[in-house]
Amino acid sequence: MNRTFMLILTFLVPCTLFSVNAKNVGGFITERNKRISVKTPAKIVHSKLACTALCLQNSGCCFANYNLLTKECILGNRRCHDNTESATGWLFLKRGTNYKNKVFFYFENTLDWYDAQSYCKRFGMRLATISNTDEDQFVKSLTKRSNGVWLGGSDMPNEGDWHWNKPNLPLVFTNWGRSALIKQPDNIFNQDCLTYWRCDPLETNYQWADASCGSSFYFICERIVRVDSETWPIE
Repeated sequence: MNRTFMLILTFLVPCTLFSVNAKNVGGFITERNKRISVKTPAKIVHSKLACTALCLQNSGCCFANYNLLTKECILGNRRCHDNTESATGWLFLKRGTNYKNKVFFYFENTLDWYDAQSYCKRFGMRLATISNTDEDQFVKSLTKRSNGVWLGGSDMPNEGDWHWNKPNLPLVFTNWGRSALIKQPDNIFNQDCLTYWRCDPLETNYQWADASCGSSFYFICERIVRVDSETWPIE
């Protein structure tokens, strides 16, 4: 093998590996100086990217902690929705769930609708939007919360004019249910924001309901990872 070919090969192989791994970075969000403590043994890896790759190889991995100084990578298979704790020098890498051209992230820290939207925005995301039955079923499968999970819709400022807030488009698909036998949305106590709620009498099936935007609920963010003809614009 001549020297010229060896030089070309040396250049191409690292670039190829980087390209393969880089595609998956969109499936994680990063919080600096944060972690969730778990007792999983640490592995030493050379980068944050390599740590996310380890997590992707483990179907049960829902997050990873990566230390920038020691290069320790600790995978998390439990406590997936616990709140993070402060930890200097650590990166908390939360893994999302892919669906077509989106990645969804479910959070169990409770926020009102406005703060939940702002939290999503910190990571270049927005509260989840739903465009059809299949997507609705998929997003509902991400949580087993009994009641109250924020989505990205509201009817502010015009009552009854329900739309997604990011982007500002009308709700074409809907799945309104009943709460205490009252058809949703009912606007009791100025309920202007969209949430999942167990609306059937046995509380076994999520449907849509309106809720007070100031209530504190869990929430689901979404990130667009591939722009195509089905992608709504990101505001």
